[in-house]
Amino acid sequence: MCVQHDRIKQITEYLKENHSASVNELVGILGVSLVTVRKDLTVMEKQGTIVRTHGGALLNEKKDVESEGGPTRISIPSAYSLIADMAAQHIQPGDYIFLGSGKTCYALAEKIRGMKGISVITNNVSAACMLKPYVNSLILLGGELELSRDGVLSTMGPNVHRDLDGIYVDRAFTSCVGIDSRVGLTVNVLGGTYVDKCIPHISGEWYLLADSKKFNTKAFYKAGDVEQLTGIISDITDEKVIMEYTKKGVKFICPTSQEK
Repeated sequence: MCVQHDRIKQITEYLKENHSASVNELVGILGVSLVTVRKDLTVMEKQGTIVRTHGGALLNEKKDVESEGGPTRISIPSAYSLIADMAAQHIQPGDYIFLGSGKTCYALAEKIRGMKGISVITNNVSAACMLKPYVNSLILLGGELELSRDGVLSTMGPNVHRDLDGIYVDRAFTSCVGIDSRVGLTVNVLGGTYVDKCIPHISGEWYLLADSKKFNTKAFYKAGDVEQLTGIISDITDEKVIMEYTKKGVKFICPTSQEK
């Protein structure tokens, strides 16, 4: 039987090839018990090598890339960084928050990782890997892995409501592909709707992070109604567009509102 060091090496190599693995898969590969695999994963989680999921583990890609001398972070456009700065002002130490998928939510994760006592639930795998060493507690939702065009990995699936059952957060922050005042929030992947449809039921406040290019555009699948939002956080400064959404009772947080 392999010693723990050898097993951890095998698990790491398997995750590099497959990105994720269930505990049962690892039991079959290593030929050891469930208890042994779980102990190995606990050690790897403390080392920062993996991020634990429901029933398995994901490779912490950020740590893996750093060890190879490569880039240590996803490139964030200035508009996304500005939106994340404004969103971070609505998070306080000790808050329980939900972070959605996408690069804007990843940018927010970067802004809050130094904040004390934050607890996070997310389907944003990239953000989870980056936040794990810093937050008070972290829950990564299960589901199928989806790699977006901007390089952010997320979990999606129709059974997400099971993971969210009994969960309550102070604030939720999500993004979208398009937002239209009549149609609502839309995305290009059906799996992306399942999380957003749960948000109104598990959060005290729901903020949409949307850059100016997403306004008055539509994608294939509806993820929610504008009226369900507490606020929209954006880099847009077009007063006509802002008024269109504030008339629906949605708080609009943008550079011009910050100046007032």
